[in-house]
Amino acid sequence: MRIEFLAHASFLITDAGGQKFMLDPYESQSFSGRVGYDPITIAPDVIIITHDHLDHSHTATIPGDFEVIRHQGYPLGVPVRSVQVFHDMYGGTKFGGVIDMKIFTIDGVTFCHCGDIGELLDDPEKRAAVGEIDVLIIPTGGYYTLGPEGAAEVTRKLAPKVVIPCHYKTPKCGFDIAPVDPFLTFFDHVTHVGGSTLDLTAAALPEPTQCVVLEMLYG
Repeated sequence: MRIEFLAHASFLITDAGGQKFMLDPYESQSFSGRVGYDPITIAPDVIIITHDHLDHSHTATIPGDFEVIRHQGYPLGVPVRSVQVFHDMYGGTKFGGVIDMKIFTIDGVTFCHCGDIGELLDDPEKRAAVGEIDVLIIPTGGYYTLGPEGAAEVTRKLAPKVVIPCHYKTPKCGFDIAPVDPFLTFFDHVTHVGGSTLDLTAAALPEPTQCVVLEMLYG
């Protein structure tokens, strides 16, 4: 399979059969231009959404004919489920309630996309509900989400084989959040891919946890 970082918290996963699953597509220039990434021009087969904020749930200008999964489903034979977490450390009262973290398995690799998680997953029942995962996609910029230290703590609790940071400060992101570098200091094994894509198979998952930094296709 191929994992591609589009921008912000949006990714495209293409399975071995060529089916395309898009995660949390953003609206270009939303939030008064603070989401300054270029418009998404790729046509997916499925769009999977963690929560209804403009930088995670935009579908109006995405090309093609696609199925949208907001909570759970079985699109194109892929089981998708949600685990609810708070958007912030205040029981969801600050930034809009709950996030439906998405857990799904493609080509034998189990993913968790955290959306805008803002809590530390201290609840063992929530951690158990997530279960064993191979790839964790987690926001690291802080303020609206977990910051570098909190995201690293959640990564340790979930123990994925690969963690991919997102939702951090870049030249095209106008949010007052941290860049990716502080998150990387918490890991002994960091790989800068040097492009926007990562090819991955279930048979070649690394151990211990590898932090993988992808460039943004639309960044």
